[in-house]
Formats: sequence, structure tokens, C-alpha cells
Amino acid sequence: MPSFPETMPKLLSDPLWKDQPFWLLNFFEFKRDDAGGIEEARAAFARYLSSAQRYSQKVLGRDVWFEGARLVSTRCVSAFPESHGVWDAVVLYEYQSPQMLVDAVVGNSDYAEAAQDRFAAEVRTTQVAVKPTWLTTEHGGIEDSVLAQATRYADGFWEESVKDKALQSLDEPQSIMPDPAAIMAQFAPGPEQRIDPERSLLALNLLRYRRNADVPDGRSLYHEYANRIQAAIAEHIPQPRGLRCAVSPCMTLHGDVEWDEFGIMEYPRLAALAGLESLPGASEAMAFRARGLQNQGLVLAEPQLCNGFAEGPFRAATDEDSVALPAPHPVSMAHWSQD
Repeated sequence: MPSFPETMPKLLSDPLWKDQPFWLLNFFEFKRDDAGGIEEARAAFARYLSSAQRYSQKVLGRDVWFEGARLVSTRCVSAFPESHGVWDAVVLYEYQSPQMLVDAVVGNSDYAEAAQDRFAAEVRTTQVAVKPTWLTTEHGGIEDSVLAQATRYADGFWEESVKDKALQSLDEPQSIMPDPAAIMAQFAPGPEQRIDPERSLLALNLLRYRRNADVPDGRSLYHEYANRIQAAIAEHIPQPRGLRCAVSPCMTLHGDVEWDEFGIMEYPRLAALAGLESLPGASEAMAFRARGLQNQGLVLAEPQLCNGFAEGPFRAATDEDSVALPAPHPVSMAHWSQD
């Protein structure tokens, strides 16, 4: 199980990560009240986001926190709650380098003060470092040239990083099929509902590929599945749909699984995601997925903030009164290329 004392030195020294921008993917499980509710924790987490905004202004001299927030959601559904956790919120945040994360957050007493409401809200967290490529909620997905650029980078990164990845045992169980009943229960009307099933949603995919004596290169098999299923989605599912974050290298800093790659898909509503297997050509594509994928972490999220732009009814509080997010403003998008 990766933990910060083990992974931070690697993040700071590995040439694939050192001195380079990256995204920190944070999943949070909230505390429950006596009735199992999370509204109190969700309100505390909103106060934390306001505190983080004030903290960035104090540390960096300007209000930049929202600019680095690639994705914020406190309305999430966990597809693998038993094996990977019941995640109630996600923050995908961009840092200019691993050293910036250390200087601004890890061991910083000012940040610890700003994060008191976060600590009051959470039960546990998982953190995964992600190589930035592209994230958008604009309909139409990722331009072919940008996707090709991101794919070249991810392929080169994989070739280097896989040298340090141990083979899996042949008897290691797969965990790639979510429990449909567990997902539907969180979409059903009532006190447990997390997301409106008729609204568009983002599917955050953490991927761990098979690497064993029988399947030495599960990644190439899974990517064949991804190419086939995305073509079927483009033909049969209406907008908004498709790839919103090119599949990107990642490293688990703290959590229960050493993930290999990360990607985001968008669907117009829950029914579109649930109906993937019925699309023409899907069964053939799914065979590549079953052959190549060892573990999947899947979180469905309704975004309130994306790339510094307000996306929904998210409310952050500076004190006891809630205020809306500031007006959207332009942000710098991080691109990666490999010539």
C-alpha cells in the first residue's frame, strides 16, 4: 500500500516527475452523522475550499487557487465502494512541480491551519499524481492533434516507467466489474441520492493493467478496447459524450492500489454509461478490456468546477454565510509533447 513517506522521495527525484507540472488527484471519504448523512461534512469541505483560496492568496500573493483547480466535485458515486472506498468528493489540482506541492502543502503549518475544515470533513483520502495532458468539458472532445501528442507522451512515459513495475502473480484476482446495484442505489431518488441520473456526468477512471506471464502487456490490450468503445460512443451516444482527459500516466502517492494510468470520460446521463455493453461492437471491445485490465477504480462525478470555471451549483463559504464561486476566468492549460 503506497504511502507518502515512500512515494514523495520518488516524486521529487524521478526524472519522469522531477521539476515538471502534474495534477494531484484527491479522493475524499466524508464523515457520516448518526443518520448516515454527509451534509455537515460537505459544508465543512466547502469551507475548506474557501480557506484554500485565502491560503493561496497569502502564500503566493494573488488569488490563484481556482485557476489550478482542474476539477472539483462534492457529488460523487463510487463504483467500487467495497474494494477502493466510498468517495464523496474529488479535487484534481495542478501543481507546477513536486517541490511546489512540498513547499505549499506537505508539512506547511499555514496550510495545516487552512485545512482544519478539510480534516473535520474527511475520514480518509487517496492521492494520485497524474501527468497533465488535457481536460475539457467542451462538447466535441479532444482535438486529434492534441490527442496524438498526449498519446505519444503517455507511450514514452510507459516504456520508461514499466521498467520499475513488478510482474503480477497469475492468481491475483481481477477487480474490473462494478456492482450495478451499488451504483444505481446512489442515483435513485431519496436521501442516499448523490447525482441526478438525467444530468451529464464525468467518469473518472483509474487503471491498473495486467502484467504477468500470461499477459505481459495488458496496457496495449486495454487501449485497443478504449479505441473501439470510443468509436462506438461517438457513433451512438449523443453529446455531451467522449474523452475529456487523455489517458495519462499516474503514480499513487497514498492509497490502496498502485495505479498505472488515469482518464476521464463524459456521458450525457447515467443510462448512456449503463448501456455501453449493448452498443454495436461493444462485446468484441469488452473482450480486450477483460484481457488487459487488472483493476479499475471508477468514480462518477457531477462537476461544480472545471478548469477554473464554475460548472454547477457549488457554494463555498468564507464564514457562516455561503457565497457563489467567483466569476469564471481564463486559465492556462498544461500541454505535454514528445517530439
